[in-house]
Amino acid sequence: MVALLKKHDPSARSLMVRLPNWVGDVVMCLPALNHLAALGAPLVICGRAWAKPLIQNVQYLEFVTLKGSIWYDARAVQQAVLPNMVAFTFPDSFSSALVFRLVGLPTMGYRDDGRSWLLKWPIDKPLQPLHAVEKWFYLAESAKKTWQKTMIAQRCTSNAFDKLPRHINLALMTRQVSQARALLLKAHIVNQPYILIAPTATGLHRGQVKVWPYFSALTQFLQQEGFCVVACPPKHERTQALTQAPTITLLEPSDLGTFAALARSAALVICNDSGVSHISAAVGANQITLFGVTDPNQTGPWSEVALRIGSLGHWPKLEEVLQIAKDRLAILRPLG
Repeated sequence: MVALLKKHDPSARSLMVRLPNWVGDVVMCLPALNHLAALGAPLVICGRAWAKPLIQNVQYLEFVTLKGSIWYDARAVQQAVLPNMVAFTFPDSFSSALVFRLVGLPTMGYRDDGRSWLLKWPIDKPLQPLHAVEKWFYLAESAKKTWQKTMIAQRCTSNAFDKLPRHINLALMTRQVSQARALLLKAHIVNQPYILIAPTATGLHRGQVKVWPYFSALTQFLQQEGFCVVACPPKHERTQALTQAPTITLLEPSDLGTFAALARSAALVICNDSGVSHISAAVGANQITLFGVTDPNQTGPWSEVALRIGSLGHWPKLEEVLQIAKDRLAILRPLG
């Protein structure tokens, strides 16, 4: 069920929260977002339209859809501003702070990108290297310490979030599970195990491609072993997916909630360090995340069971991934 609040006490302080701009980042900020929700202040959340299924377990008053244009976004945010409202921005960008400044919202965020003068509460980033989940939770903890005494709703207990959860729990809706089954049925996949791969990744990381180079060979091996290998990329990544793994079965594009249901029911998910990795971890999928140009200690799946292979600067070899995939799939049935 989408946790949408219906009423708001105008005398109570409320909070506008700006979500990150990338799928994986939105998933990784969920513990921090729940930490903010625990303050008791009604939330208005703004971000890209695709993010709504990822925050369906968080209580909020309204979702404001942003499009990346400063003046459009400022007008959209202005229409949702409530009396006695403060703002919190997850992104480190200048533009995210500028939008809130343009509509007169006092804002907390990390001191970065020359934007300190736009923030009422600029927060220094921790000196020690942190995982992205920890980085945003630290920022939310700063908000808790700053605002807890001024929130009108019930205050948090002192130890409510002392321990950061080791798993991000993205609960699925019945509708999303049904839609995932419908996508599989349309591809004639019924009552059979399937492997979900994500052979794409958006953009570059420090000039390097974030896609493991052996998805085609991996897919063919798994298909020879009798497994159905599927991918469900967004429309703009379908060509790239077929280039990386020409023999995959392409499912029709879906919203992220339906995709999460596909990941949870897959026999195995194999993906790059991308949004797919974080969605899969959040629904407890049996997954392998491949690293080569990013640091698993900073952006790896926030899960104690998700398997990370590779490291910063070193992609795993095809043979290594094949063997680990075989070991994980052997639970379902022996591979010859």
